[in-house]
Amino acid sequence: MDTTIRNLDEAVYRALRSYARKKRLTVGETVTEALRAYLLRPEPTKSGSIRDLVPEAWPEGNEHSSEEIDITVYDTILLRPHGPAVSKLSWAETAEQIATARENWDARDTQTYRE
Repeated sequence: MDTTIRNLDEAVYRALRSYARKKRLTVGETVTEALRAYLLRPEPTKSGSIRDLVPEAWPEGNEHSSEEIDITVYDTILLRPHGPAVSKLSWAETAEQIATARENWDARDTQTYRE
């Protein structure tokens, strides 16, 4: 289909034409590819809620970025635990310890405290 596009930014057109040449495509094929990609993108959410945000994975090699930022900004790692490292229990181990503890909860005060 032949069509005319008006009011196209000249710098954008030059970049599009350059991209098309590098890929050995026509400008029309490149515009079609760009429009398809644009139309296939996910629709933005209408609510604008922070709950709609999806976390993205950090690239490889950035596992310690938070610590590096803490050292750069605060000259220390803020969330580093003090003392020797303590191994964490799995969920199964935690449930087993609770079950075998046989704590007597009857004597505990269950009233809500008011300030």
